[in-house]
Amino acid sequence: MKGSDGTYKIGESAQGLRKRDGASIRAEQQVRKLQRETGEIYESKILKTFPNKKAAVEYQDRLRDRFRRMYGKDTLPGNREHLRGKKK
Repeated sequence: MKGSDGTYKIGESAQGLRKRDGASIRAEQQVRKLQRETGEIYESKILKTFPNKKAAVEYQDRLRDRFRRMYGKDTLPGNREHLRGKKK
């Protein structure tokens, strides 16, 4: 999920896709909530699909960790680890 300050969150969802445009149902719910709360524009993008939840979660964790190694530990403010203050 991206906002005006760059990538806000990396995540997976098993809720499926919207029929009309193929967007992630869960990601679009999160986008609408953030837009209501902040007044800023956010957008979601599906990067990859997986055969099962385990593979999706493993990819999400690797991608999130790689992103933080590249851009700093304080990036991705929407991911739970950052919100709970967990250090990686």
